[in-house]
Amino acid sequence: MKGRILYVPMMVTLIGGLLAVPAATPLLAAEFSADLVRADEYGDEETARVYVKGELRREEIMDEGEVEGWVIFRPDKGVLWNVSPDDEMYVEVPLNIGGNDVLEQVNRLEGSTTRKSLGMEKLNGFDCEKTQYQYQEGGQGGVLVWYSKALDYPIRIIQQDLAGKAMQTVEIKNVDQGPVPTSKFEIPGGYEKMTMPAMPEMPEGMPEGMIPDFPDMGEGGD
Repeated sequence: MKGRILYVPMMVTLIGGLLAVPAATPLLAAEFSADLVRADEYGDEETARVYVKGELRREEIMDEGEVEGWVIFRPDKGVLWNVSPDDEMYVEVPLNIGGNDVLEQVNRLEGSTTRKSLGMEKLNGFDCEKTQYQYQEGGQGGVLVWYSKALDYPIRIIQQDLAGKAMQTVEIKNVDQGPVPTSKFEIPGGYEKMTMPAMPEMPEGMPEGMIPDFPDMGEGGD
């Protein structure tokens, strides 16, 4: 995996702006870690580990129990960092690239969907507000969200097609509430900063908030 340092984070890939959708007030300073599981329409799953400290977030991609790389979200700096520990490198990406800025996505979602409350439901040990979002424009389906006010974070997000079928699901499990070290959200000393490669064009018809696959970076970022 030498030189491959771009990892598309799970929540962003699904729809990054849903990280704060039901909340109309500023985020609480929740701190926790959890398993982050993504499943596609065929039932194939992959798991990451997510760390949250207020607005700061880190997603670690796992491969056979080993940390392969991670993404650090720093809204306070307006960037995210894709980090490769094997190469001791990282790429800095503006949070507004590819529609991955949370506040921007919240505004887009609230302005482009209808919202229906489906009541409260307990999920993975947390009382959640269950909400259905339906895109107003045709061809984009909807999004179903289970949101925990205790964590100020979605427990489950399901992206649906026009028929309501689940196309992709992201869910947090095995939540461990408690302090998360600030060092989790910093670049380790001695890591080299790489230049951001050219972004791929957004495929026609893709809903706003989704990100196409990043290209692999060759050796040395070529």
